[in-house]
Amino acid sequence: MSNNVSTIQNCTGCGLCSYVCPKNAIELSENNLRNHFIYPTISNDECVNCGACLRACPSTKRGIELKKDSVVFCFTHNEKNKLMKSSSGGAFQKIAEELLNNEKASVYGASWDGMNVIHKRITSKKDLQTITGSKYIQSYVSKNVYRDIKNDLKNGYKVLFSGTPCQIAAVSELVGGKDCENIILVQILCHGVPNQWSFDKCVEHENTIIKGKIQTFCFRYKTNDECDNRKFKYTFLRKKYNYETIADYYYFPFYRFFHSYSIFRESCYKCNFRKYRFGDLIIGDFWGISKIQKNVFNDYSKSLIISLTNKGDEIVKALKCKTRFNLEEVEKYNESIFNDVEPKIEFKDFYNKIDDLEFYKKYRIHRKLSILKIKCKNFIKSIINIFLTRSKKMNYTSVICRTHKINGGTQL
Repeated sequence: MSNNVSTIQNCTGCGLCSYVCPKNAIELSENNLRNHFIYPTISNDECVNCGACLRACPSTKRGIELKKDSVVFCFTHNEKNKLMKSSSGGAFQKIAEELLNNEKASVYGASWDGMNVIHKRITSKKDLQTITGSKYIQSYVSKNVYRDIKNDLKNGYKVLFSGTPCQIAAVSELVGGKDCENIILVQILCHGVPNQWSFDKCVEHENTIIKGKIQTFCFRYKTNDECDNRKFKYTFLRKKYNYETIADYYYFPFYRFFHSYSIFRESCYKCNFRKYRFGDLIIGDFWGISKIQKNVFNDYSKSLIISLTNKGDEIVKALKCKTRFNLEEVEKYNESIFNDVEPKIEFKDFYNKIDDLEFYKKYRIHRKLSILKIKCKNFIKSIINIFLTRSKKMNYTSVICRTHKINGGTQL
């Protein structure tokens, strides 16, 4: 058996093995036999079985055990315009802003590169918006990103890296030792990750249906800070005119499939990084906060923060959070904190079928029929809510689905 990462069954695609290989024998590439996710490809001609990749692989490591009595904080950004541009409460944005006040600081996060999602480095607050917001695609962390992190720390920079728990584990393994004092590792609360290939296929099908070309895409688009923030917005070009479409998540099949928990990477269903965490902080949506705190009326603009280290404690203290809760109260609203998710049988063949336009159309909801159904449901909920207490009232479903010409014109 080769002494390299080809023996690892629970690969997360972090790419650290490729960076540490002294012979440049490992490259990340799309594996058609494994649902087109990125996996390491090893050149047998170059590999010398030194074991460097296996020693570095975060899948073999154990981090900090996350305990169920950990303290949880609730955070909301105090600037509404920045709150509107964040996925939930803007915790990451605020933490990054504070760090970038330093003369020598760098922040790494997931960013759109055209229609692809990659990790990138920024050093200015004016660029912060490029790495905020949710991107429900596994981001690509290149060798250059790992190299830049090492160089930044060597040159005395304060560094913040944000990513999924497995990406955080990789960067933690990368830096090690005393370098950890100058880096803040912030992991997002993660259910799992789909891949770039499937998103590209869905965009390709959507282009065919709208008879245009999608230029930009935004998950978790907020129309205001009190409405359900699981909408999306994409802009597209058609016949020399620019348009934008805004709708609830279930109108775009990829987004709907994501919420089914059924299109994630294989390793996400037996994640090594739920019980044992790397990094300093966990941040995510604070779903259910309105059921816990009486003076909070929605869940859509609140961030959950959990500190894992003394460094994390200092960051939370600096944010001046005023309210804290017991994690057991949060767990029932954020199942991905401790528990792996289960895929739905309905979507088990997603990666085998999504290349087919007719399969895509099958799950692309008819707008007018859907809106009629939602209005009927909301009417029934309004009747039921008359007889319920505030804490038990049912949330109404939004019915936003519209397309506009960006440069004027009438609603389509």
